[in-house]
Amino acid sequence: KALIPGEEPERVLVSYRDLLIRLRTSRPVLEWFMLPPLLQDQPMQASVDSAVASCASQALKVAGLDGSSVGVPFGSETSKFAHAGIPSTILGSDRIEARRAEEYVELEETEKAFVVYRNLIECFK
Repeated sequence: KALIPGEEPERVLVSYRDLLIRLRTSRPVLEWFMLPPLLQDQPMQASVDSAVASCASQALKVAGLDGSSVGVPFGSETSKFAHAGIPSTILGSDRIEARRAEEYVELEETEKAFVVYRNLIECFK
């Protein structure tokens, strides 16, 4: 489970354990066990008003893209940078083709990405 801001890993694990205990009460034949997580990470808490988020939004708009900030339902290394105090944001394709086993991104999208990253760097430096 990817954590959302405000959630703590230990409390989430306890809530899942409690849910399974309640399920066993209503279904006595249910057998379960929990293994410790292979990876435990804090959620990224980023402000849409931060300098890096503002610059990213502006860079996206300059490239003719939607500059809205949205949350994402996955974890990334970005949360580790943010927790270390390094200004961070996530930018990437929202096209489904970029999230498959045979993934690809159209050349036009790559050219727009160049413009976005160039403008983001210029704005943020």
